[in-house]
Amino acid sequence: MVEELDTDTRTRQANELISGAGAVLGALFGGRRSARSMASAVGSAASRRGMTARTSERKQTAEQKVDATKDDLAELEQEILDEIAEIDERWKATVEEVDTLQIRLEATDVRVLETRVVWVPGN
Repeated sequence: MVEELDTDTRTRQANELISGAGAVLGALFGGRRSARSMASAVGSAASRRGMTARTSERKQTAEQKVDATKDDLAELEQEILDEIAEIDERWKATVEEVDTLQIRLEATDVRVLETRVVWVPGN
Protein backbone atom coordinates (compact mmCIF):
# COMPACT_ATOMS: atom_id res chain seq x y z
CA MET A 1 0.00 0.00 0.00
CA VAL A 2 2.75 2.44 0.94
CA GLU A 3 4.75 1.56 -2.18
CA GLU A 4 1.68 2.13 -4.36
CA LEU A 5 1.08 5.54 -2.80
CA ASP A 6 4.77 6.41 -3.20
CA THR A 7 4.62 5.51 -6.90
CA ASP A 8 1.34 7.43 -7.28
CA THR A 9 2.88 10.50 -5.61
CA ARG A 10 5.94 10.43 -7.87
CA THR A 11 3.77 9.96 -10.97
CA ARG A 12 1.51 12.85 -9.99
CA GLN A 13 4.51 15.09 -9.32
CA ALA A 14 5.99 14.27 -12.74
CA ASN A 15 2.63 14.88 -14.46
CA GLU A 16 2.24 18.12 -12.54
CA LEU A 17 5.68 19.31 -13.65
CA ILE A 18 5.16 18.35 -17.29
CA SER A 19 1.65 19.86 -17.45
CA GLY A 20 2.81 23.03 -15.72
CA ALA A 21 5.73 23.47 -18.09
CA GLY A 22 3.49 22.83 -21.10
CA ALA A 23 0.89 25.30 -19.84
CA VAL A 24 3.47 28.02 -19.23
CA LEU A 25 5.00 27.55 -22.69
CA GLY A 26 1.57 27.51 -24.29
CA ALA A 27 0.55 30.66 -22.46
CA LEU A 28 3.77 32.48 -23.39
CA PHE A 29 3.63 31.57 -27.06
CA GLY A 30 -0.13 31.26 -27.41
CA GLY A 31 -0.98 34.62 -28.88
CA ARG A 32 -4.08 36.65 -27.90
CA ARG A 33 -5.58 34.12 -25.55
CA SER A 34 -2.43 33.96 -23.49
CA ALA A 35 -3.91 35.71 -20.41
CA ARG A 36 -6.91 33.39 -20.36
CA SER A 37 -4.69 30.40 -21.08
CA MET A 38 -2.32 31.36 -18.30
CA ALA A 39 -5.18 31.69 -15.79
CA SER A 40 -6.54 28.33 -16.87
CA ALA A 41 -3.05 26.77 -16.68
CA VAL A 42 -2.53 28.15 -13.17
CA GLY A 43 -5.90 26.75 -12.10
CA SER A 44 -5.10 23.32 -13.58
CA ALA A 45 -1.65 23.31 -11.99
CA ALA A 46 -3.16 24.20 -8.61
CA SER A 47 -5.70 21.39 -8.96
CA ARG A 48 -2.98 18.88 -9.86
CA ARG A 49 -0.85 20.14 -6.97
CA GLY A 50 -3.77 19.57 -4.61
CA MET A 51 -4.16 15.97 -5.84
CA THR A 52 -0.43 15.41 -5.41
CA ALA A 53 -0.54 16.81 -1.88
CA ARG A 54 -3.52 14.57 -0.96
CA THR A 55 -1.71 11.52 -2.35
CA SER A 56 1.36 12.44 -0.33
CA GLU A 57 -0.76 12.82 2.82
CA ARG A 58 -2.38 9.41 2.21
CA LYS A 59 1.10 7.93 1.86
CA GLN A 60 2.21 9.49 5.15
CA THR A 61 -0.94 8.23 6.87
CA ALA A 62 -0.34 4.73 5.51
CA GLU A 63 3.29 4.82 6.71
CA GLN A 64 2.14 5.91 10.18
CA LYS A 65 -0.38 3.06 10.27
CA VAL A 66 2.36 0.60 9.26
CA ASP A 67 4.64 1.91 12.01
CA ALA A 68 1.84 1.75 14.59
CA THR A 69 0.98 -1.78 13.52
CA LYS A 70 4.62 -2.85 13.79
CA ASP A 71 4.79 -1.36 17.29
CA ASP A 72 1.56 -3.13 18.29
CA LEU A 73 2.90 -6.41 16.91
CA ALA A 74 6.18 -6.08 18.82
CA GLU A 75 4.25 -5.30 22.01
CA LEU A 76 1.95 -8.29 21.48
CA GLU A 77 4.93 -10.59 20.84
CA GLN A 78 6.54 -9.42 24.09
CA GLU A 79 3.29 -10.02 26.01
CA ILE A 80 3.10 -13.55 24.61
CA LEU A 81 6.72 -14.25 25.56
CA ASP A 82 6.08 -12.94 29.09
CA GLU A 83 2.98 -15.12 29.46
CA ILE A 84 4.84 -18.20 28.18
CA ALA A 85 7.64 -17.59 30.68
CA GLU A 86 5.07 -17.21 33.47
CA ILE A 87 3.30 -20.46 32.49
CA ASP A 88 6.64 -22.25 32.32
CA GLU A 89 7.58 -21.08 35.81
CA ARG A 90 4.22 -22.19 37.23
CA TRP A 91 4.56 -25.67 35.73
CA LYS A 92 8.15 -25.99 36.95
CA ALA A 93 6.92 -25.23 40.45
CA THR A 94 4.09 -27.76 40.06
CA VAL A 95 6.48 -30.47 38.89
CA GLU A 96 8.63 -29.93 41.98
CA GLU A 97 5.57 -30.51 44.19
CA VAL A 98 4.76 -33.90 42.60
CA ASP A 99 5.78 -36.91 44.70
CA THR A 100 6.24 -40.45 43.40
CA LEU A 101 4.21 -42.99 45.32
CA GLN A 102 4.39 -46.79 44.95
CA ILE A 103 1.01 -48.51 44.99
CA ARG A 104 0.98 -52.23 45.40
CA LEU A 105 -1.38 -54.22 43.21
CA GLU A 106 -3.77 -56.52 45.03
CA ALA A 107 -5.33 -59.69 43.69
CA THR A 108 -8.80 -58.16 43.85
CA ASP A 109 -7.69 -55.33 41.55
CA VAL A 110 -7.16 -57.73 38.58
CA ARG A 111 -9.94 -59.35 36.53
CA VAL A 112 -9.28 -61.78 33.70
CA LEU A 113 -11.96 -61.52 31.02
CA GLU A 114 -10.56 -63.74 28.28
CA THR A 115 -7.68 -66.14 27.92
CA ARG A 116 -5.88 -66.65 24.61
CA VAL A 117 -2.87 -68.62 23.50
CA VAL A 118 -0.52 -66.86 21.08
CA TRP A 119 2.36 -68.50 19.27
CA VAL A 120 5.21 -66.22 18.16
CA PRO A 121 7.87 -67.94 16.05
CA GLY A 122 11.44 -67.14 16.99
CA ASN A 123 14.58 -67.08 14.89
